[in-house]
Amino acid sequence: MATEDHDFEEVCSVNLFGKTIKWNNASASGAVGRLKTASLSEVMTELQPILGDSENAQKLTSLFTQAYLNHTTIADATRWLVHQLFGSYGLVIIDGDDARLKATFAHVLEDDLLNNTNYKFVNETIAALEKQQIKAQVNPRPINIFYMVDDMRERIECGSDQKFKVLNTAISFTKEELLKELKDHPEHFSPNVVLRPLYQQKILPNLAYVGGPGELAYWLEYKAMFDHHHIQFPVLMPRNFALLLDDKTEQQFSKAGFQFRDLFKDTELLIKELVAKNTTAQLSLSDQQNKLATVFSEISALATAVDVTLKAAVEAEFQKASNSVKNIESKLMRSEKQKQETGINQIKKIKEKFFPQDVLQERYDNFIPYYLKYGNEWIANLKSVFDPFNYELLILTDKPAVSAKIGNENK
Repeated sequence: MATEDHDFEEVCSVNLFGKTIKWNNASASGAVGRLKTASLSEVMTELQPILGDSENAQKLTSLFTQAYLNHTTIADATRWLVHQLFGSYGLVIIDGDDARLKATFAHVLEDDLLNNTNYKFVNETIAALEKQQIKAQVNPRPINIFYMVDDMRERIECGSDQKFKVLNTAISFTKEELLKELKDHPEHFSPNVVLRPLYQQKILPNLAYVGGPGELAYWLEYKAMFDHHHIQFPVLMPRNFALLLDDKTEQQFSKAGFQFRDLFKDTELLIKELVAKNTTAQLSLSDQQNKLATVFSEISALATAVDVTLKAAVEAEFQKASNSVKNIESKLMRSEKQKQETGINQIKKIKEKFFPQDVLQERYDNFIPYYLKYGNEWIANLKSVFDPFNYELLILTDKPAVSAKIGNENK
């Protein structure tokens, strides 16, 4: 669990049925996992009428109530909730915010604080990756550790006076004081995004790390660092990707004459294709543009034979005429779009459903609508169709028989 992260904005809201539900917590600071859940009662009050009173809604309401109102911190609440949803599959959840676990990692933390070796190794790897046209995702700091107590988590820096300062506080340590603090209270030291993968593998050595594209990209930077500390570097595997396409939407999309792959086209291109499929009128004036170019080419040849300085004037007139044709073409398309407004709006809604805010559905939608519709079976069904070694994007429908795979070349 990434309970020590401190980006509250990443976890304070969910998108649900076109509405954003936000946890307003003005006092939120420090490690997110340590935040108290007391003020989440307001979120629950807002959420309940949105969920409804179906059998699945009642299950979710009960789960959320027990998770967020019967547990003191976000870390405890999240661990309990995820375990209820996935525990039957043998899930093991570990929270690294623990003094005993940090103690096993203290020698790596000391090395980073005093020698900055991780800064050196990661930067060397970044330089090698950049030669392969792979852009750096994460840039290390000389010290990649935060000082964390209660609701405070701030970076540690070493000043020119060789004192270790905790930024945005009055706290500072000499080298000796810092090492004593690390020995007595390893839980006060929190790894940043560079050291956290190393910490994870130290606690629980995984054979493979399964993650999204961004996560795998920054893990690539860490191989030399892992080797230096003699900690096993896992096999990096992309996670599964999927779009969920309900039966009604699938029928609408197919009726409009589109295939699954067309979902990934630009919305405007889809609209133009839709309009073209549903009209007998000629909307493209590309042939006329070509004829116009030919005519002006002939005029230019005749004009320059008389006076070479006339070439620029002919080209200017051609540009004006060409722009006029384009303008007429745009008016033709606009007029036809108005006639097909209903179909166009339907296509826009379908695109927005699968690419809300121009991001993949899975990066925006909350799981709640799917759980309300399918219940516990939803997770079981996903597990049955996902294959960790299948690196294609799946489009999953209410009818598994017509589910499609989009290969790498179409991602």
